[in-house]
Amino acid sequence: MGSFRDAARWVFCAALVYAPWAYGGTTSASIQIINWLLLAALILWVIELLISGRRPTFPRLLLFLTCALAGMGGWMALNAKSIYDSDFYAFVPLWNLAPQLAGSVDYATSAAWMTRCTLLLCAVLFVADLSQSNRWLLRLWHTIGLVAGSIAFLGLLQKATGARMIFWQEAPPWGATTFFATYYYHGNAGAYLNLVWPLAAGLAVRAFTTSSRPGMRALWMSVFILTLAAVVANTSRMAQLIALLLFIALWMKLGPLLLRKLSRIEKNIVVAGAIAIFLTLVALGQATHLEQSLDRWQSVSERIPNDAR
Repeated sequence: MGSFRDAARWVFCAALVYAPWAYGGTTSASIQIINWLLLAALILWVIELLISGRRPTFPRLLLFLTCALAGMGGWMALNAKSIYDSDFYAFVPLWNLAPQLAGSVDYATSAAWMTRCTLLLCAVLFVADLSQSNRWLLRLWHTIGLVAGSIAFLGLLQKATGARMIFWQEAPPWGATTFFATYYYHGNAGAYLNLVWPLAAGLAVRAFTTSSRPGMRALWMSVFILTLAAVVANTSRMAQLIALLLFIALWMKLGPLLLRKLSRIEKNIVVAGAIAIFLTLVALGQATHLEQSLDRWQSVSERIPNDAR
């Protein structure tokens, strides 16, 4: 049973590695592969539960909300009113179970979306159960952190080299300005980076507050700097604003606690390290054409009228 449990968790980690590198799961092919990976992980998890006879560990409220969301979405797809015909650009009426009740407008789209949604909701339960193991929770964090660092490094490398498109793809004749790393749209890349850089920050803090090896401290501090620099270099203004708010919230929550635990000498080291990180981010910004992000912010201020009325 242990082999099924470990296999399910490794397959899930593989999905975490694959999804960001497969264009963020925004193409039809990558969506299908992610669906299959999640389904394989969930099947192995269920087999392990049946063989071992144990009950999964997750909050009952989470289970209720998951079932409620899946049930409502499933009913909307099952009671669909019509299906879209792309050849004739028209909705074809369908027979449904309860015409007087709510139902989806397009059966095909709703059914496909509910398949993905159900897999993702079940993955939430899977992660909640996985997180009961400190060992596997740390492995999950390490996987997310390493993949985040690789995505951030690719994006910064693209900015530094002035790439006109994702490295392994041909740039369109009119040029592409909204891509970052493996994401076609920088807003999606910014959303992903804002999900992962706080985890990288947590791993860096953990490395310095526990008896970790110097190599691990250097690794996670580098990943944290890379992911934060990627947010700065990314030209998505909303992603940068959210990152700033997250940074302020994290500092207000963890900053005083960390400072209380540090001696005067350690505080001086932290200040020196913060200055070094800031200078590193400035250097990375210059190398990765930070002026592009600044120009986008300046364009916003230019569109705001001088007359406040």
